[in-house]
Amino acid sequence: MTAAVSCMNWSSFIAEVSLMIRLVKQFLRCTSGASLVEVTLVMPLAVMLMAGSAEFGRALYAYHTADKSVKSAARYLARLPATAVGETWALAKARNLAMTGRLEDGGSPLIRGWTDPSKVRLDAASLASNPSVIHLDAEVPFSTPILTALGLSNTVTFTVRHEERYISE
Repeated sequence: MTAAVSCMNWSSFIAEVSLMIRLVKQFLRCTSGASLVEVTLVMPLAVMLMAGSAEFGRALYAYHTADKSVKSAARYLARLPATAVGETWALAKARNLAMTGRLEDGGSPLIRGWTDPSKVRLDAASLASNPSVIHLDAEVPFSTPILTALGLSNTVTFTVRHEERYISE
């Protein structure tokens, strides 16, 4: 009789284990909440990647715009007569051209936030030592809300430099 009892215990143990295995397999096959968990884990990362790539594109566009406008301003200075390159009025017009795309005052800035004309500088030392090359530097602020969301300063400053051979007219 003891042998029959131990067999019964063994068979009940096997039945319980097979029931547990069946329940675990059924639990693993169930996908009713899996999509919600996956979306909860992946969505913030996907949104950050999309927003970051959009901001990177905006920053690249702003840098390219600043580079082209500083190049235009340096070309403008390179075409002036030699006596006018270092004059205040010539530099003011070159600054306007770099910041607004126009020679006259009063235009809106090409890049939002780029309103300080003192950030566009003619390198006078290099002009004195080598008058055949015009060096024009600009510091262009670029603001982005993404950096604020990350707890960083929301303004990045691009430094743009262009050299143009002096050709005069």
